[in-house]
Amino acid sequence: MLATGRTALYLHGVIDETPSALQLAVPADRKKPTLVGVDDVVRSTTLLTSDRIEVDGLSCAIVALALLHLGRRERGRGVLEVVVNALQREKAELSELDAVLDRCGRAPGRATLRHARDALTLDQADSLLELDTRQLARAASFSPYPSPFPFRCPDGRVIHLDVPFPPVWFAWECDSPRSRSGGRSFNTDRTRWTQARRGGWQLGWVTRERLRTDRAGLPEELAEAHAVADPERPPPEATPCRRTTCRVCAPMRASLNR
Repeated sequence: MLATGRTALYLHGVIDETPSALQLAVPADRKKPTLVGVDDVVRSTTLLTSDRIEVDGLSCAIVALALLHLGRRERGRGVLEVVVNALQREKAELSELDAVLDRCGRAPGRATLRHARDALTLDQADSLLELDTRQLARAASFSPYPSPFPFRCPDGRVIHLDVPFPPVWFAWECDSPRSRSGGRSFNTDRTRWTQARRGGWQLGWVTRERLRTDRAGLPEELAEAHAVADPERPPPEATPCRRTTCRVCAPMRASLNR
């Protein structure tokens, strides 16, 4: 028996909200335990020894499996947001999601997790707000860079711009509570923005409220950035950061080292 779903994801640090009830998983050949406070028990035919990990002394499902079990009870954007959190906080990798999806066949929750995984095929993003902003740009016939853009600033540090359009040196920065919970602070963001401007970028800001109320104004801002861009100015070069676990830069660094 092991914790799974939101219970395990909370223990892993993927979500911040304490679950109101416990979710557990047991092998299919075992009866469901009847315990006070247990909201759901998954009887699984695919549990492996490697699916179990100890977190703070408690037996938990690995993050990828907990996400699959989350998809049994929840649908759509809520699951997508948790998957994005897991990736952004480096609690799981896409390859781990793929491995669970491949071996779990028709398991309940698989279609929901697959939908979230497919949404991240085109883009890498650190928040659901970033994904929504990219979709808005594409719907307006603009082409954002498919991930946060690693840019080496004049002082030598590498920053990641949220939703960039490198050919015109313009980027939208997404400001949301989720970016704070992921480790970015108010001061860190302001430092990034200052360095980006010094490096020659124009910046715009997107909040969830602006995305909701100014869906026409955002494409207009993009159009203006393209209109005033210098066609003779070469686009910036993506420069990988030094963080070995960075899911944006690690593949780029590996490619450069071949």
